Amino acid sequence: MSLSVRLHDCWETLAKWADQWNRWANDNPFRTWTWLTTWWSVYRPVYRRSRLHVLSIQSGEEPLGFAPLFSAWHPLWGWTIRLLGSGEVCSDDLGWIAQERFQQEVGKAIARFLHSHTVKSASLGALQNNVERHTIARVACHRLDFEGVKGSDSGLQAFLGELQRFGWTVDVRCDEHCWQIALPGTWEEYLQNVLGRAMRKKVRRLSERYLASGEI
Repeated sequence: MSLSVRLHDCWETLAKWADQWNRWANDNPFRTWTWLTTWWSVYRPVYRRSRLHVLSIQSGEEPLGFAPLFSAWHPLWGWTIRLLGSGEVCSDDLGWIAQERFQQEVGKAIARFLHSHTVKSASLGALQNNVERHTIARVACHRLDFEGVKGSDSGLQAFLGELQRFGWTVDVRCDEHCWQIALPGTWEEYLQNVLGRAMRKKVRRLSERYLASGEI
């Protein structure tokens, strides 16, 4: 399969695929368009020197997946490429936005792009822009730092394997647990069977005060 990769430095060039993005998030709220665009708008100021670097992996003009990335300056590591949603407010199970059957191909394409298009530049201003606004010739990068990911993620495994094939040094270590809980089918079942009596009364009171009143 012949794939091309485009780099986007703003959400506007990606907005036409927002619904597709959400479908491919596969019921993971932390990979959705809504969560990641909101996270970037709120937490970008935390990274004073930062830039959006979302990749669209395409077959012709049709996308097969997206890499929700950004770069930020770290005083020790230099320019570091990270996953949107990570850091101070860390999301769980981050990764590529793609259907499961395309995860590995998408992961490899992302690795090839980063290997070919990253440069250890001292300044983002030194990057050379192509004619198309959404395509940038080089991305400043000294390090990749991905957190909040699952070791079993097939797309990320393919990505790391491809980077190693290119000679990159890869360090994988267990950081924090990604907790999961099986929830009942309805909100009422949750209140009755999961929460204790005191907490249940508190939740009902708050629900009546804010939700039923229409304030939220």
